[in-house]
Amino acid sequence: MRIGSFAKRSKADKRSKFGYFISGAARTLKERILAALRSRGGGEFAEYKKAFGRKYRIKASELTPKGERGLVSVVLPVYNGDKYLIGAIESVLAQTYKNIELIIVDDGSTDLSGEIADAYARLNPHVKVARQSNLRLPAALNRGFEIAGGEFFTWISADNIMRREFIAEMVEELNRDKEAAMVYSNMRLIDHGGDILRGFGWYEYPPGSGNVILPTSTLNLNTKANNTIGAAFMYRASAADIIGGYDGDMFGFEDYDYWMRINEVFKIKHSDFKKPLYYYRMHDGSLTAKDEELRITERREGLMEFDKTRRAAILKQPLEYTGETGNLYLDTLKTAFREADKLKRRYIRPL
Repeated sequence: MRIGSFAKRSKADKRSKFGYFISGAARTLKERILAALRSRGGGEFAEYKKAFGRKYRIKASELTPKGERGLVSVVLPVYNGDKYLIGAIESVLAQTYKNIELIIVDDGSTDLSGEIADAYARLNPHVKVARQSNLRLPAALNRGFEIAGGEFFTWISADNIMRREFIAEMVEELNRDKEAAMVYSNMRLIDHGGDILRGFGWYEYPPGSGNVILPTSTLNLNTKANNTIGAAFMYRASAADIIGGYDGDMFGFEDYDYWMRINEVFKIKHSDFKKPLYYYRMHDGSLTAKDEELRITERREGLMEFDKTRRAAILKQPLEYTGETGNLYLDTLKTAFREADKLKRRYIRPL
C-alpha cells in the first residue's frame, strides 16, 4: 500500500497516492471546514449508484457465503522487505482476534524475507508461505488470496503494523452491517524508526497528532483521483469472488482500482470507531517513494477516465444468464467487467 512520493516533497505538497494532502498549514478552523467541504459532493457517482440499484439486484447480505465462517485471511506480500517484515508479522500474530491465517507471499525476494517467512511458518501453524518469481504486487496479492480460506480478507504491507485490536474491531463492523462488503478505518503515520510522524498533513487531525482521519463517504472515490480508503481495511470473501482479482495492468494503484470496483457494486463503509488502530510507515525504501518512477499520479488520471467507461458498461450491459454464477445479475455484471476491460488499454498504459 503506497501513497505517492514523499521523499522529494515538502509537507505542504498538494497530493499523495491516496489523495490530496491537507497541508501542515491547514490548522485553522476555516481551513479544516473548507477541506471537509471539498471532500463532500459525489453527485455523479450517487446517480450511478441509483441507476445500478434499479438495474441490478445485488446485495452483500444475499451473496453465497465464501470461506470458513469467522476466519480472517491476512495476506502479506513481500519483496526484499526483511528490514520491517518481522514487525508486520508479529503485529498480525499478536491480534486479540485469534481465528486468523497469515499467508506470506514472497515475491522473489533476494534478501532474508523468505527465510524469515519460513521460520514463522515452522513455528506457527497459522502461517503459510507461498513463493513466486518477482511478478510484482498485484500478482502476489492474487496468489495469496487464491490460497486464502477465510470469510474475511485483508492484506498488510511488509512495513506496516496492525494494533492488537484491529482485526477484532473490523470483523465486528462487518458482522454488524451485513450490507457492507468492505470496511476501512483511520490510521496513524510512523517513520522509518517507528516513531509517530507528526505534521505530515495528510488528513491529519488533530493537527500534529500523526492521525490520518479519512473521509467517511466514498461517493468521490470513483470520480476524483483521491484514494481515501487507505491501508486499514477488510472485505468479504464473497464480494471478492464477484469483483475478481487485482489487475496487473494497474500496478502502482492496484488497490485503488480494486476499491473502485467494490464501490461500483457494493457498500463500502468507514468504521464506526474513529481511533486509529493501524500504523502506516513512511520511509524512503518503500514503493511510496517511487511515485515518479511508477508514474502513479500521472497514470491515475487514466484510471479515472477508464472507470467512467467501466461504469457505463455496467449500466448498458443487457441482462443475460451466462451460467457463470447461476444468478442473472451477477452473470451480467461479470460480463460487463470483461467488456470494459477490453477498452482498458485506451486509458491505462501498463508499466
